[in-house]
Amino acid sequence: MKDERKIELQNEGEKDRVRQEDLYSQVVKAGNRTYFLDVKKTRYDDPYVVLTESKKKVDDDGKFYYDKYKVYLYQEDMDEFKAKINDVANFMESYLQTHPRSEKSRVKNNPRKKHEFSSCEE
Repeated sequence: MKDERKIELQNEGEKDRVRQEDLYSQVVKAGNRTYFLDVKKTRYDDPYVVLTESKKKVDDDGKFYYDKYKVYLYQEDMDEFKAKINDVANFMESYLQTHPRSEKSRVKNNPRKKHEFSSCEE
């Protein structure tokens, strides 16, 4: 009987672990930084977004580690956030067309790719 209860609890724990897995994920690599955009769901099946910035660093002993910063965005804030991120992307696109980059710009001197901004509109 105790073993059956233990297995049942393990199965419930397995369900909770599965619920916290990503529903959708995108990765943006930018030099020594990586951005993760993950859609997860709460235990009540409500989706939310986790924006993570991860920076690769080296400690005093020469070992690598990652600094991580997270922002949680819940569904009730999504419409306003989407509108503001579109506004910011549009502003950046317009600004970059009218303001030349300086000689010191990391973007200008980065041959990997040209940076383009586009809105999140559907």
